[in-house]
Amino acid sequence: MAKEIFMPKLSSTMEVGTLLQWFKEEGDTVEIGEPLFEIMTDKINIEVEAYDDGILLKKYFDQDAQVPVNHVVGYIGQENEQVPAEPPGLAGETTDSVQEEVAATVGSTSEAVAVNSAAARYDIVVIGGGPGGYVAALHAAELGKKVALVEADFLGGTCLNRGCIPSKTLLKHAEVIESIEEARAWGIESGELSFSLDKMKKRKDDVIQKLRGGIAYLLSQGKIDLHQGFGILEEGKVIRVETKAGETTRIQADRIIVATGSTPVVPPIPGLASAQFDTSDTIFDLPAIPKSVVIIGGGVIGVEFACIFASLQSDVTVIEAADRIIPSEDADASKVLTKLLKKKGIRFYTSTKVTEVQQDGEKKVVKCTDAKGKELSFKTETLIVSVGRKPNLSAVQDVAIEKEGPFIKVNEKMETNLPGIYAVGDVVGGYQLAHVASAEGVVAAANAAGLEEKMEYKVVPRCIYTLPEVASVGMTEEEAKKKGLSVRTERFDHVGNGKALALGETNGFVKVVYEEKYGEIIGVTMVGPHVTEMISEASAFMHLEGTVEEVTKMIHPHPTVSEAFYENAMHIVNKMRTNGVLV
Repeated sequence: MAKEIFMPKLSSTMEVGTLLQWFKEEGDTVEIGEPLFEIMTDKINIEVEAYDDGILLKKYFDQDAQVPVNHVVGYIGQENEQVPAEPPGLAGETTDSVQEEVAATVGSTSEAVAVNSAAARYDIVVIGGGPGGYVAALHAAELGKKVALVEADFLGGTCLNRGCIPSKTLLKHAEVIESIEEARAWGIESGELSFSLDKMKKRKDDVIQKLRGGIAYLLSQGKIDLHQGFGILEEGKVIRVETKAGETTRIQADRIIVATGSTPVVPPIPGLASAQFDTSDTIFDLPAIPKSVVIIGGGVIGVEFACIFASLQSDVTVIEAADRIIPSEDADASKVLTKLLKKKGIRFYTSTKVTEVQQDGEKKVVKCTDAKGKELSFKTETLIVSVGRKPNLSAVQDVAIEKEGPFIKVNEKMETNLPGIYAVGDVVGGYQLAHVASAEGVVAAANAAGLEEKMEYKVVPRCIYTLPEVASVGMTEEEAKKKGLSVRTERFDHVGNGKALALGETNGFVKVVYEEKYGEIIGVTMVGPHVTEMISEASAFMHLEGTVEEVTKMIHPHPTVSEAFYENAMHIVNKMRTNGVLV
């Protein structure tokens, strides 16, 4: 059946989009993800991609046509399918009448939106358009609810705009740079290496903008109203929306989901407030590659930034208060990662506390004390503070919402103490991960729509996109034993893996923590190439309460790095058989 192509609504003030150009002609084959046409709004230009395979059967509007949002601009379907001669819409509407309607309404758009917004009432309103918020909104709309999304900034939240996506895009650049350097030893000569930060940043921005447009398209397809502004919860399930232009409107809802995310923590280090420094929110906009970088914090975000800047040939120093980097993860993973990153020239100072920061002209001086009381001092061009994130509670400042520490307190249904009010993502603490926020958003949306869902955190994959990558799920052996579980651990190094040898990346490993009696998998840690993809297999087995023996029954493709998981499981099963546990 032929499917409609719509003009997407990309912001709360957008009522009309200008169709700049089509990338396909009628009769052309179209694949999912291919650009179909480019539009221009008052804010951005964006390419709209196909969300179905098929043939472009009909284009209703030509270049430079102005089309109302959510209006049909064409059809995708199969060959010889019949579609309307004129765009579906109001009775008797033609392409000419659409243009007349646009001409009559352009110029009064903002006023119309403000009036409609003030009178709006919804089944569910979501405050925050990050991975927790927009996923919750989409899920609620799929459940047949009238939904609105309130977002103060760009769609996608921290993850898309200042976190996961820009950092992983730049880490891919880092990986390519390192591959080019390593290729010299393999007999591949490419001349002197050079790179452009401006072009890297442009590619990063292009990726972000495309993903923002994708979210906006999904919202328009779900008929979700987007209200651009700061959402503040008031009594009676009223949301006050304050725009950057100083305008205020109010909308009402039967159920509300708070998904306002978090902001970087800036610790009270003497002198830091008076110095120039960056956080994960600002570091992606550096005008030039710094010659030197000091990173305060050796957790996940800190070590990822260390990899990026080391590959760009910056002199990188990481200062961590704990006794090792990525202290929340497996000790062996930390040890191997430290060793490999040191080979890249990154210097680590663990068990070291920052005591003062001073601005010295264009440079920053970072003063520290190590575990033995020795005073250290580092002068750097760029200083990055990466010591964690705190919840953004701006949306609930006017209501008596219960907290647990600094975070909003919720139950397993993601409900707060206020009836009909839910909260998800970084604002509730726990795993501050985008995929966890999305999972919480699905649960909250389901419950807000009248279903019964509970959030389960037993199987949460955790990924660190360093070079090499680190990925884990479940408990470490130490954590399992603290809970009184009878477990054992088996580690399989990549040195014997054919694909790892071919890739030249044999320094990693796969470690499995398993229950002693039946071999149920309790936790998995992986270090090496592609492990952030491989961890999903381990997560699936754990979700189904699978055993190591069941892993050995699944044929793994050869040669792949994933065989290390299979080989590890086989070693465990053979040990259990030798000891008489399995027969």
